[in-house]
Amino acid sequence: MMRLPGAGEEFGKYRLVEKLGHGGMGVVHAARDTDLGRDVALKLVAAHLAEDEEFRSRFQREATVLASLDSPHVIQIYEHGELDGVLYLATQLVPGGDLQRRLARHGAFPPAVALDVMAQVLDGLQDAHRAGIVHRDIKPGNVLVRDRESGLQAFLCDFGIATAPDLQHSRTGSVTGSLQYMPPERHLGENTGPAGDLYAAGCLLWALLTGAPPWVGTEVEIAMAHISAEVPTFPGDDAFTASLNALVARSMAKDPRERYKSAAAMRRDVLKLRDAAPGVLAETPVTAVRRSAVAAPPSQPEPPASTPRRRPAALALLTSGAVVAVIALVIAFLVIQDRTSDPVTETAGEVTDTSTSSSASDLSAGATAGSGGAEQRSEKESSPREGRASAGTARKSPKKDRERAGTGPSETRTAKKRTKSALTHRCWNGTRKASLSSCSMPTGDAGLRYVFPGVSNCRHQTPGTLHRALLVCDYPGGQINLAQYPSAADAFDYYERSFGKRPAVWLHDKVDYGYRWAGTKKGTRLPYKAVRLYRAGPYVASLHASSWDNIYVGFRSLNGDNIRKPSALRGVRIR
Repeated sequence: MMRLPGAGEEFGKYRLVEKLGHGGMGVVHAARDTDLGRDVALKLVAAHLAEDEEFRSRFQREATVLASLDSPHVIQIYEHGELDGVLYLATQLVPGGDLQRRLARHGAFPPAVALDVMAQVLDGLQDAHRAGIVHRDIKPGNVLVRDRESGLQAFLCDFGIATAPDLQHSRTGSVTGSLQYMPPERHLGENTGPAGDLYAAGCLLWALLTGAPPWVGTEVEIAMAHISAEVPTFPGDDAFTASLNALVARSMAKDPRERYKSAAAMRRDVLKLRDAAPGVLAETPVTAVRRSAVAAPPSQPEPPASTPRRRPAALALLTSGAVVAVIALVIAFLVIQDRTSDPVTETAGEVTDTSTSSSASDLSAGATAGSGGAEQRSEKESSPREGRASAGTARKSPKKDRERAGTGPSETRTAKKRTKSALTHRCWNGTRKASLSSCSMPTGDAGLRYVFPGVSNCRHQTPGTLHRALLVCDYPGGQINLAQYPSAADAFDYYERSFGKRPAVWLHDKVDYGYRWAGTKKGTRLPYKAVRLYRAGPYVASLHASSWDNIYVGFRSLNGDNIRKPSALRGVRIR
């Protein structure tokens, strides 16, 4: 069997510099094209696949089709071919790594960043679908990102198992791809088209917003969840969350015919949500399979592409004739059915903003104080007593009924009382809401002053492309810059490069706020520098002083009661 060259070796005109990764399809190196003097990502196909004539033919044909794609969000293919029996693919090198690495390192993305990246992925998908190419393996590991001053730039990559309509060399009955992002029809052994990519795109969006795929667990649990479990939802009763849930429900519909008709249509709704996105999601959702609270994504099993599967994928996960495995499948199915969330209401057309949807938990929390624990209803609904009164057949309820219902003699007074009692939280900007999840995250100059209330003498600074908001605050012996970044990942990467080292954890009173750096930069007026990255938001306090003593003076305005704890960023409960 042929041996694939490694880092430090020559492969034709390419000098292999560093191994970037490997998988079932082969190994990827950062390499130098010595003829053209440019850096590339060089994919060398695994030997057992290269020796398969059927695969070789499909690889060459698909590489030719993919090379013809001209999309700003699809990785560019420079060259493909065969050398000394090794199939290779030379592509554009993106130095920022993939989304899987970002999620493992930083966790979930802020909504605006996640939706912006998602819009770029869908733009690349639309270009691929227009060319007749179905990716079939959309997942965080197949989206490369590059840091730009304007934000992250995303590129779809690894079309290694992609198919075009006129390519008939794919093995029928085989199941390739990543189980956690695979549409239901693929788990059932059926073919899929662009609608399958859009389902995977919905799963990808969920992962970007939560830090984990929609379902985690055993292979059987994951497969059955994709096939039969309700689409997971984000908790919250605000308009943004309702629209986000509608988008996820439509993209991850079990029936391909109920999904978006095109990547372009889904992208339009993603862009609408991006423009209205809050700083962070109201609450962290929990997925619908046992032991699957959102956490760091587990490894994603990828069956070898050369293994033929002649049964539906959900059954192929079981050993043929193994009675114990069949019993396990039935138990897993019952567990999933028992633990799925309530059904999701889907929109018939494009996602629209709405303020009428609310979660049961928030309604309960907001109205319990004024209802004595009675069953809750929205204000647009009426009780049987109220309905009879509006029909002209009103009669007085017994006093006990009024007391039990928590109502007074006047319906108008009742409605006002119920509305007043529902406003149990004061948001950071002074408004009152029924729950903190309905409050936005602090933004702009006012938001920075709220997050860091102990800092004074601040003046507005026009933010550049790197910041969303910026304040410059002077104090004796130093200066504090307060900033809000587009994402925690953006801020983290910027300061890690600036200081040239990884940060320490920023703890105060045993509360984890985020990260901290410290260092010196000689030759400047204020050579001593310390940074506090407030992970939520994200917000940054960058201190510059003439001495370490003056740095500590600056810290006094960031500690104790003069900084908001993560639990109080949106506001406070007032009753």
